[in-house]
This record gives sequence, structure tokens and C-alpha cells, in this order.
Amino acid sequence: LMSEITAAILLPQIERLDDSIEARRFIAQEYCGILNDLNEHRVLVQPGDIEHSALYKLPMRVDDGYDVRAIVQYLARSGIESGALYSPAAYQQPAVVAVLGAQSFPVADRVLKQQLCLPFHPGLDPATITMIVRTLRRALDVQESGA
Repeated sequence: LMSEITAAILLPQIERLDDSIEARRFIAQEYCGILNDLNEHRVLVQPGDIEHSALYKLPMRVDDGYDVRAIVQYLARSGIESGALYSPAAYQQPAVVAVLGAQSFPVADRVLKQQLCLPFHPGLDPATITMIVRTLRRALDVQESGA
């Protein structure tokens, strides 16, 4: 059961839920529009899917040969928080291991090493999204040049 305090905190959030979802959809469209020229790197949510999603995060796949951890560190040095959708993998979560035992999924591990989630919250504006993507491009360029 929910306490009265929890209900009091959540009720205003529920009342703003539709606006929050619309803001997230707008942000996803902005990211997709700006990132569409990064051919080897893909946003994993397609523009046609956005209108039917509440979007918790906007994951992208960084191509093989790039070090996602180094990209995350580069972004962090620029004041941009980023991360992964799932880390550790679902099959490595203690509750899953307790039920299924230790498992190995090499394809999942490889794909998870390629995932990157850029900042994604209703407060982002187009100028900030553009700055984030420019910084991501610089991080990718640094790795391409071997600097």
C-alpha cells in the first residue's frame, strides 16, 4: 500500500505525466534528427516508434572499434552525464543469478558494451541537445584520430 506522503508526492507527477511524455518525445525526435548522419552509430529507437512510446531512455549503439567507456569519460569531462541502459546485464543481476545460476551470453555482452545513453529528461532544449551531440562527435573523432 502507498502511504499518504508517497501519494502526495506522486499525484502532482501523475497530473503532469502527459506533458512529460510529450517533452520526452520531442527530445527523442530532436536527437534522432541530429544523430541521423552518424551512420555507423544508431539510435535504437526509430522515429516512427517515438509517437507510441513513453521513452525512459534513448539508447544508441556505438559501432565496434569504439571504446564506449572512453566516450562516457570524455562526455563527463565536458559536464555531460551519460551511461548505459542496462549495466550489468539482466542475466548478471543477483536476483536472476539466484534463480538461474551463473550464465554466459557473449552476444549480449558484446552488444551491451556498445550501448550508450545520452542525457534524456524533459528539461532538455534543442540548443543543449545540439551541444551534447557536438561533444559526442568530438569524442568519436578523438577515437578515430587515435589522439
